[in-house]
Amino acid sequence: MDEKLISVFHLQNSFPFTIQLPNFNDFFQHQIGLTLLPKKIVNISQFEIVRFLQLSQEKVSSISFQIPSKNFLFDPNKKKEYYSKFSNNKPSISKEDWLKGLNKDPNFIEFFNENENLTKNVYQIKREEDLQKIQDKQKENIPKIKESKKKQPKLNQYQSKVKHTFLTRSSQMQSFFGFETLKKEINQSNHLTSNSEYFVTHDSNQEGNLRIFNINKFGENSENNKIFSTINAHDFSITDFNLSKTNPSLLLTSSSQSQEIKLWKISSLSENPFSNVNSEMIYDPKNQENIVLIKFHPLAQDVFASGYLNHNIKLWDVSESFPKLQFDAGEDKGDLLDFEFNCNGSLISTISKNGIIQIFDPRSSEISQNTNYNEKREVARICWLGNSDQILITNMSKINRTRILLFDLRKFEIPIKKGVFQVITMILPFFDQATNLIFLAEIGSVIRYYEIVSDSEFLHFISEYQSPIQFYSINQLPKTICDFKEVEIDRFLTVSNDSIEFIKAHVFRTRKEYFQDDLFPLFPSNQISTLNSQDYFKGLNSNPVLISLKPDDMIPLSQAPEKVENEMIEKKEEEEINDDFVLKKWSEVISLYEEEPKENLKNIIEDFEWDD
Repeated sequence: MDEKLISVFHLQNSFPFTIQLPNFNDFFQHQIGLTLLPKKIVNISQFEIVRFLQLSQEKVSSISFQIPSKNFLFDPNKKKEYYSKFSNNKPSISKEDWLKGLNKDPNFIEFFNENENLTKNVYQIKREEDLQKIQDKQKENIPKIKESKKKQPKLNQYQSKVKHTFLTRSSQMQSFFGFETLKKEINQSNHLTSNSEYFVTHDSNQEGNLRIFNINKFGENSENNKIFSTINAHDFSITDFNLSKTNPSLLLTSSSQSQEIKLWKISSLSENPFSNVNSEMIYDPKNQENIVLIKFHPLAQDVFASGYLNHNIKLWDVSESFPKLQFDAGEDKGDLLDFEFNCNGSLISTISKNGIIQIFDPRSSEISQNTNYNEKREVARICWLGNSDQILITNMSKINRTRILLFDLRKFEIPIKKGVFQVITMILPFFDQATNLIFLAEIGSVIRYYEIVSDSEFLHFISEYQSPIQFYSINQLPKTICDFKEVEIDRFLTVSNDSIEFIKAHVFRTRKEYFQDDLFPLFPSNQISTLNSQDYFKGLNSNPVLISLKPDDMIPLSQAPEKVENEMIEKKEEEEINDDFVLKKWSEVISLYEEEPKENLKNIIEDFEWDD
């Protein structure tokens, strides 16, 4: 032993009597002293056979020598060889007897119990003994527990196919950046609209301008690479804007100050973006109220609705410059906060500042459902849960408390579910009908998502996503743009200070080579118009077209062959190599390395792969 090196030898009864084992070399510590510790303190569970204490100039540290674990896995009886009887360092003879000339062998103890299998170490035996004591104690307390224990309700367990859903940000090169954005406080408008081809946001330079992006042309904006076009929509600030889902080239904009509604027709953006963006004025001279919302009908072609601060709703045909129908909800209802079409556009739901929720067919003069939860709110959102008779409402009060209310139209008097979030911003709801997931986006950085299940709980928390950057607007994109090969179930757009990013929702699956048809059933498309404006205003309704989301080159998971569970086990067994064989062959390689060319050494161990 020198100041840094410990040489280790294995003693044998035959020639060669000593075999040198790998040395221990501590390059960072200068040894001053070294002592061997008692055998009984070694950690058998880690296959430790010897432990030293090393004294250096700075500290006292331990040095451990261990045996490769596979030595025991291949031959459990080797445990008896490495952990034979050892002295317990207790006297076996008194000093008087020794002074009389008597001798006696030391007291030896064993690591293992003779009655136990040698594959068990003393730590395992101790754990089993402790466990048995606990079980015996529990048996003694069972009668007492039964007497005092109250009857507990059974847990409502359910099987979820989306419990492994997770959200991720897009990379910078798959985002839109290189420009400043305009931060607008969320009120009636989300200040962001999108369809399968475009999305639109406010311009940061002038409030009457809008920026139109091609959803597939992401990257950095520069003088040589313009990724958006700016249009002067109104001379005054813009109240709301909305892109059509069924006709992606149509954009509606409104300004409450000028009481204007404009319809924009976007031309092809492939070569010269937005060079031919034209607009038509839609103006209602009878209207003297502020326009707060405009929304396209989900299925009827060229039909949209406008909402006003006095709670009036007007229906329009884009081919005419005056409203076709008007629904007056009454001034006593308070300011209009939000309205939303249901899945097929046959009904509209509204919510007012006074807490009044109404459901009605805008083509008639009758209110089909009406309720009041008697709470004044500053901001609110309505979300229909697919084609069901249920709506989810989020609303925020002045004291920064956001409530979530879930209503069923069949029992509309009181909500079937309530929730309260102590947050300082509004929560925007987005629903995925294919998976029954509801995403609750807290403006700022948090997106919580729940699965809606028809049981007593109804809303089951899945997880939440914390964005590393603050966003102040978010919108759900059409499902058809998702990457189904990566099991992407939803995609969102978020607007931050200097960029616009995608947030993608994935479900973890192991067999991604197959189309996950349990997550992507036939989907009701809101991109295909199923009704013309004339039939809609006559009172006719239609349902969405069901489309398949399966790529042509993928096989549905329901048709995939069953997975063989033992494949990995069999492969592992084939690749296992005995440690002794490896060490022997490797020592031959080292000894011949300087004498033989590298090509000849390949014959020593055929299983080894050499790097040139």
